[in-house]
Amino acid sequence: MQRGAVTESAAQRGIRDRFGRLERFERREDVGAEAAADPDGVLATHARLPVARRQGPMVKPAVSSPDRPDGMRWVGALVDGASVDAAVKFAAPVANQIIDRPRLHGLLDDAQGHPVTVIAATAGWGKTLLAASWLAASADDRPAAWVTLDAGDDDPQTFWRTLAAAMLPVAGPEPSAALRRVVADAAGSDELPGLFAAALRRAARPVVLVLDNLHEVQSSAVHAGLVRLIERPPMLALLVTTRRDPPWPLERLRLAGLVAEVRAHDLAFRVDEAAALFAQLYVELDAEQVQRLVERTDGWPGGLRLVALHLLHRADVDAAVAGFSGDDHSVAGYLVTEVLDRQSPELLHFLRQISTVDVVSADLAQALTGRHDSARLLADLAASHLFVQAVDRPGRWYRLHRLLADILRAQPTTPRERRDLHRRAAEWFRDQGMPLEAISAAVAGQHWPLAAFEVSEVRNRIRWTIRINPTVKGPDGNPVDLKGIFDGIDTSALPALKKAVDEKNPAAFESAYRGMIESCYACHKAAGKPYLRPMVPTTPPQSIITYDPKASWPS
Repeated sequence: MQRGAVTESAAQRGIRDRFGRLERFERREDVGAEAAADPDGVLATHARLPVARRQGPMVKPAVSSPDRPDGMRWVGALVDGASVDAAVKFAAPVANQIIDRPRLHGLLDDAQGHPVTVIAATAGWGKTLLAASWLAASADDRPAAWVTLDAGDDDPQTFWRTLAAAMLPVAGPEPSAALRRVVADAAGSDELPGLFAAALRRAARPVVLVLDNLHEVQSSAVHAGLVRLIERPPMLALLVTTRRDPPWPLERLRLAGLVAEVRAHDLAFRVDEAAALFAQLYVELDAEQVQRLVERTDGWPGGLRLVALHLLHRADVDAAVAGFSGDDHSVAGYLVTEVLDRQSPELLHFLRQISTVDVVSADLAQALTGRHDSARLLADLAASHLFVQAVDRPGRWYRLHRLLADILRAQPTTPRERRDLHRRAAEWFRDQGMPLEAISAAVAGQHWPLAAFEVSEVRNRIRWTIRINPTVKGPDGNPVDLKGIFDGIDTSALPALKKAVDEKNPAAFESAYRGMIESCYACHKAAGKPYLRPMVPTTPPQSIITYDPKASWPS
């Protein structure tokens, strides 16, 4: 793929295929961070993940821009000796050839009642394009300013001077004098946030200020000033894009109704949106194929565009769709470069170990890795939007993005290590009273005796349940007799599962395991407690149990 500028401002970078279709991706830069001290107690404790720092200049000016106020000439903070032109700094990317997604614009419209809206997700989720397209669609309705942040803004004076310079053309005549004082550096760094807020309180109407790539700014003083600005909002609506949660007391801000949030699950493409994307990129797929690819990518916009490139010149599209996974060279290359290469070897080892299972809790992660800080690591991974999602289920479960899990599982490891990880998972599931998951983990690690033992244990439990109390109280309070369902499991589903284990046949096990899940789900559903939320297995196989409380048995 040949990389080039997506827009005249070069605020993003893109890739172009041989037919000239432009694929948009966010900049490849990221910066590392460590939790900073917060002497004023304004910020919440916020541990960050170790990532590699960028080397070399960030962006170079691509075009000239209309004249801006004189006070803006200084704004081009030096980054490794390269000046960032104001045209780059203050120009919103031009959002061409994007899919119309009015539901996302609706989210941002609804969020305007909050002082700040945070769009948070990792690379390739379309955060910048969403903010830019929303501004473009509502350009006549509200004045707006844009700032593309970089490592040079990680300083209180530079940060607030940059914001003041961006606001000068849109804030109106009355606030301009105070903003020029901030731009001219006529006050100490401690006074700048207050001066900035006081100036904007004189504005005739609210102004939208977009802070793109806030993850580039790590200064505790800067973030403390932003929190004070949010808690005492002037005539300003902040729209923030970031790859990780800002180090703000988000829970407190949520309870006070001061922050609105757009997350990866909001940005994820739905089936109709993905179909429109593929049509725009001249990739002909039927509805079932689109559904399949949305499931495999979790609706990740960057992944779906990579899928389109993957399918463009494939003669057998059906086979290409059926076999698509995260280890495809285009997807793997992007994820390795954007995500994995930026992490420490220690963290990568942790990710490889927990990728053994489809969903992981802190206790399970500790059993797999031996790390007592697993809970903190998982929380940090989720907060940093590093393709790890918190799953709503008691006990705090997490799930790796499917494509990232594919890559991690495909990385070289010894058969002994792989079998040991599956054994640890199976034993943990067994000890937690999760026998079906224990059986599945044992089979994945080819621990056939352990799997056979767990099958026999499940059968014994079911038979005792039939004998002792096969009746439970239903959702309406009336008793529900589950004996017929239990008898069906005992005489049909379990024997098929046992036969597959005895024959050490993984393919037969997959089919029998699905039948077992269906039977158990019928039992739980009849009892009004559908704790199992199955998913139909596909090729290549994926989890057939999800802990998403919004999931339902497929039609």
